[in-house]
Amino acid sequence: MWRFIEYLCFVIRTKGIIGGLFRIGMLVARFDFSGARMRRAISDIAELGRRFGYKPTLFVPAVVLSRHKKILRDGTCNGLELALHGYTHRNLRPLCVEAQVLEISKAKAVFEVLGIQASGFRAPYLSRNECTEEAVCRCGLRWNSDKAFMAAGILNSHVGRPRRFVERAVQRLYVPDDAAERMLAPWIHKGLVCIPILLPDDEILVDRLGVDEPRALAEVWLKMLKWTMARGGLFVLQLHPERFQICGKAMEMLLEEAKSPDSRTWIASMSQIADWWVERDRSRFEITQTGLGCYRISFQGPRSATVVGLNLPKDLTKPFHGGYRQIMASNLGLQTGGPRPCIGIHPDCSQELVEFIKNAGFAFERSDKAADYAFYLGPDGSFCRQDETRLLRRIESCGRPIMRCWPWPDGYKSAFTTTHDLDCVTLTDFLYRIAGR
Repeated sequence: MWRFIEYLCFVIRTKGIIGGLFRIGMLVARFDFSGARMRRAISDIAELGRRFGYKPTLFVPAVVLSRHKKILRDGTCNGLELALHGYTHRNLRPLCVEAQVLEISKAKAVFEVLGIQASGFRAPYLSRNECTEEAVCRCGLRWNSDKAFMAAGILNSHVGRPRRFVERAVQRLYVPDDAAERMLAPWIHKGLVCIPILLPDDEILVDRLGVDEPRALAEVWLKMLKWTMARGGLFVLQLHPERFQICGKAMEMLLEEAKSPDSRTWIASMSQIADWWVERDRSRFEITQTGLGCYRISFQGPRSATVVGLNLPKDLTKPFHGGYRQIMASNLGLQTGGPRPCIGIHPDCSQELVEFIKNAGFAFERSDKAADYAFYLGPDGSFCRQDETRLLRRIESCGRPIMRCWPWPDGYKSAFTTTHDLDCVTLTDFLYRIAGR
């Protein structure tokens, strides 16, 4: 009974009483008792993935997958990457780290019994808290994806309802950061690759805001994709299978845009993105002074890495993206006229700042000699995640040579993938979910 009360309180807090009743009507329209509608949607998602050369990621609660082993045996999930979505579809935000570890480890055990070695996790409802990444690490998983960024400016320009309603609905459900303030890329926490998602998703657009025309959906998401491409970032789309009949065409249009030769967007699975981020994290620059204002730059990292720089000579590089130019050789001789072509970071700067600069891929050194560097970060002031975009703009406008390992491999300028939370297969699953089973 307490699990039912917990679920009821969550629905009222995030949707309201009217919204909760509206949700029941939509469930009846989108689900059936046989599961045929959901199996068809999953198959269609997998087919789109095959057409565009990647594996969409399907997050499934362990109890749901255990009830519906047939979707594993009959090939419905072929071409998809399966990942953990809790043991039951439970709100994790109120839980301590030990309780979250128990939920995730139980889910992982069920997957292993079914012969699935899942490497990733997403909290139901994106209901993460400050303990979630620690819990996922302790369960031995490689990546996590439940931190939401919100493209608020794009959303507010495409909906007819009051901005206050939009913000309240989004904040109550997902607690997102403003995407305009953050670098749209993964980060690493104690060896765990944390992959953000970009909102608004289908739940916000279709159910909360009434944007249910394929062209209108596509217009919002295509603007988000192009905005991400312009920033060289990652767009992880969240689209629930029960809304695929409404949103499938918009998803296809996104993939076609990302696949176009001019976009240079890497379409990859979540595991591919996580694997690449770990490999890239091991890379480093070696900068050796060979004369007055002259340097030899050596990059140590994966062969597929995209090595770029700011304010570099045209005869040694080729245009890449924005003000960056791509370097094709692993060693480069560079004359700067003085400062080292990297970022200097004062020894007293916060570890959070150092980790951000490293995650962004910039060449950097710890030093107290500010005059030696193209760009210098002193010990004054504090740094938080909301400062990421402002700091990137300052670095990119410094006017001096700085080396960087771009976020994406093989000369890709940005990245895109789709993820799909399979919370229920049948109406019966939803009834079990209300009961906390």
